[in-house]
Amino acid sequence: ILKKLNLNEIALLKTCLQKKKISFDYYEDINHLSKEQYNQLRDIVCDELIKNGFSINGEINDYGKKLEDLIDSLGRFFL
Repeated sequence: ILKKLNLNEIALLKTCLQKKKISFDYYEDINHLSKEQYNQLRDIVCDELIKNGFSINGEINDYGKKLEDLIDSLGRFFL
């Protein structure tokens, strides 16, 4: 099965990278990275999930659900 990120996932990933002031160019061919690069991306998205993916009462919000899906998608490239 060919694994690829969809346009929404790529846009969300770019947002996470921009918040960390990391250039997306480093990950230019997003669908063909090393295991280490996918792990770096997952860590960046996990940080964003922890910071902004939960409401005040601790429940995951819609943004957090999208981040969780992106983490899962990134994991499929090497798990």
